[in-house]
Amino acid sequence: MYKRKKISYLPQQKTFGLNVTSMTDMFTILLVFLLQNFATSEFSLDPDPAVKLPSSTETKAPEKRLQIILNSKELKLDNQLVLSLDTTTGGTSLDQQSGLKINRLYEALVQLKEKNTQDASVIKGEILFQADRNQSYKSIQKVMYTASQAGFPKVKLATLAGN
Repeated sequence: MYKRKKISYLPQQKTFGLNVTSMTDMFTILLVFLLQNFATSEFSLDPDPAVKLPSSTETKAPEKRLQIILNSKELKLDNQLVLSLDTTTGGTSLDQQSGLKINRLYEALVQLKEKNTQDASVIKGEILFQADRNQSYKSIQKVMYTASQAGFPKVKLATLAGN
């Protein structure tokens, strides 16, 4: 009959080596993913102590951008005093034609827009507006009108989450 050939197999290894390249790639991708999510996470907004923000059901965190703060005594642009609120109601700081544009705020915003050609929120014309909940609609309207006239049409109102 036929003779069987003896086939020799290589001895099998009982342990195996780790493929470090694949594991390094996996950890690199994981690290990049975590860093991107950390970098785009929420911006910490510190409200002005004199401002009592209105509450809202919105839970989305605000993005970092130029801030206008309107409290009961003053109007600030990025924590720098622009003018006292009692002069806002007087005719000296308002534009005579519209009666809505606050001249000092307009000048400060235009000057800021000319200086900051690198800041993305300034280029896009985005503002985060903190207004006291007790402010009149007319005061808020004047600030928003002035911002839009100065080239900042995208105004987001800051609120407190909850209640």
